[in-house]
Amino acid sequence: MVALSCLIPAVAACSVQDETYIEKFTEVAYLRSKGEYDRAIELVQNIIKEYADSENVLRHAYNQLIFTLDKKNDVNAKLENARAALERFPDLRIEGIESNIIPGELNDYYDQLRGEMFGSVTVREPEGCRLFLNEKFMGETPLHLPLVRVGEYALVLTKSGYHDLTKRIVVDPSGRHEYSESLSRERGMWWWAHRLGPALVGGAIITYGLVRDAGGNEPVADQPLPLPPPPPAQ
Repeated sequence: MVALSCLIPAVAACSVQDETYIEKFTEVAYLRSKGEYDRAIELVQNIIKEYADSENVLRHAYNQLIFTLDKKNDVNAKLENARAALERFPDLRIEGIESNIIPGELNDYYDQLRGEMFGSVTVREPEGCRLFLNEKFMGETPLHLPLVRVGEYALVLTKSGYHDLTKRIVVDPSGRHEYSESLSRERGMWWWAHRLGPALVGGAIITYGLVRDAGGNEPVADQPLPLPPPPPAQ
């Protein structure tokens, strides 16, 4: 009965105030205390479906589900559902009032799985870039992402006035991946005018000088012969 008395304030801490789901969680705890694990599991799974849009309710429901599977000693189902829970909420933990219901050992289990499922990615430079992983915007640099799912990603850095940088990265289990990159400036019209302007002017001056010098050696064109005088008036 102690577990049941603690359950209601723990669930009531959720943002959604709904007596219906509080009663359901209370029933889950009761069924678990009676060893009726399958019924408790089915009830929690229905809560997960019904409250799919409520993060706080889902976090508590996943914890209840995994704890019930642990009590049932269903190792495979516990692992499968714990992985699914961490996919949805990588930072999932037992904390606060909820720790009066579910033992903290479950956090050790979560931490072990996190070490297998996630690594961290840190991009320090250049600052002020928009960072994308597989086209998903993650934030602006410098940026530390502590829980990135293991796998291969296209890391893209974008910044106004610079060419985008794309880099293929592989996140390893428990890997700490740190990057300091550099971006090249875009070469617009004004950049080319600034870089090529002096060379073009210099080339024009040299060309003009050569043409002028060559013109001094050219033969002078023949002058037209004068017209004959008009005949005398009669």
